Amino acid sequence: MAPLGDNLRFVAFLNRATQKWSVYDATGNFKPEDIPLPPGQAVPDASEIGSLTELVPKEVYYFVVKEKQTAELNGNSMVFYRGNNILQWK
Repeated sequence: MAPLGDNLRFVAFLNRATQKWSVYDATGNFKPEDIPLPPGQAVPDASEIGSLTELVPKEVYYFVVKEKQTAELNGNSMVFYRGNNILQWK
């Protein structure tokens, strides 16, 4: 995540099988209500959110950034737009 630097707010992952969220909090300011929830899903309690420690190929992640930026991650050039970016990790 280093190429995103201070622009990265957090990365979130929803495990579809368990319906549990994991988050990498880059700024230390993450709150559960910041998660881009699918329709009908309730805001999880902070104690239910795990720590995201690795990105798995072919899984989908929510990257939340402060401003538009192009960055190279995992050997791929990616464009991130301000706010929520849903990306499949390669």
